[in-house]
Amino acid sequence: MSSKRTRAAALVPAALALCAVLALLQAPAGAVPIFAQRYGLACTTCHSVLPELNAFGRAFREHGYRLTLPKHAALPLAVRYQEMYQSSVAPPDTRRTTGGGVVLGALELGRVEAFVHENLGAGGGPAGLFLGYLASYNERSSVLYRAGLFELPLQQSPQQRLIAATPYAIYAMTAGHDDLALQQPRLGLEAERHVGAWYLAAAVDRGEFHGAAYGGAPLPLGYTTRAAAPEIALFVRHDVGVLTLGLEHVGGVRTIAPVRAADFSDVYRRDGATLSIRRAKWEFWGEQLFGHDSDVDGHGSPLGSSGGYGMLLYRPGPHGYLSLRYDAVANPVQQRALALTGALMLTPHARLLLERDMAAGGTVAPAWRALLTTAIPWP
Repeated sequence: MSSKRTRAAALVPAALALCAVLALLQAPAGAVPIFAQRYGLACTTCHSVLPELNAFGRAFREHGYRLTLPKHAALPLAVRYQEMYQSSVAPPDTRRTTGGGVVLGALELGRVEAFVHENLGAGGGPAGLFLGYLASYNERSSVLYRAGLFELPLQQSPQQRLIAATPYAIYAMTAGHDDLALQQPRLGLEAERHVGAWYLAAAVDRGEFHGAAYGGAPLPLGYTTRAAAPEIALFVRHDVGVLTLGLEHVGGVRTIAPVRAADFSDVYRRDGATLSIRRAKWEFWGEQLFGHDSDVDGHGSPLGSSGGYGMLLYRPGPHGYLSLRYDAVANPVQQRALALTGALMLTPHARLLLERDMAAGGTVAPAWRALLTTAIPWP
């Protein structure tokens, strides 16, 4: 067994080197063509590596998916499919590959844009509406409004446009019986404003989606949770040259309902700071989060939690990247991990992502993950 692990580990530099070479040679990135068809643009206008957005793509999204360009007839629906391979699976599961698809939709309704992300189920899980919101950009105030089911405006997209095979640990972190994580889409209202060097965002929500962007079998918990009061989320970021600094706060009250016990409430808050640096082909992203829960077990037990990540990313070409990410959380059990990732566009319509996950301390054997993602119809 150890010899197999040694041989697998030896393949890491070769695999990532292959990603780097191909990233310099591969064709431009392709993506879901709803907006590209509408405005007659190439997918590379908004995307670097599917489904990651470049600077123009982020600005386009922040303006409610509107451009002052002539519009063309466009199919309002598209399908994104992803096949995942993992070298290590936990018993009793024996499947190393899992496929999942999503239906994406976008439609103009006057000054409002309707956006839908419906997962088709994966790994034995049911289909479900992952995202579904109405967006409108106010030119006078430079404010984008969203109403419906949306991702929190975190520094990194936690699921919909995740640039790795494994989620960020702090976005997936929960506390005791409170199973609400930052990566779960929220049901409510959001407003964000990006003007000059400042980015401001606020959200108020009273519900959430439980599940993953591509679906998956739900885990039995023995209890259910729901919002007992509106959750408030605030985000501030400021650009200083190549450096971006930010602060964030998420807080609310959860009602936790065990199967054979009385309901109880948990008052929670998550406070964090973010940092990012971009220079030439190099990027660094960091985020530190501190959490506090007033009652995580129904016996009045408070819990403090913390976590963060640091990610160094290198782009050898316009449509590929290599990254090294360190994750750490304590809630209160400490978990630390490294992820070495390489991604590139194999064709204008297909992304390949390879990742080597390594738990610090050797508690879990290193594992390979691979994702192949494509979208249809092709432009």
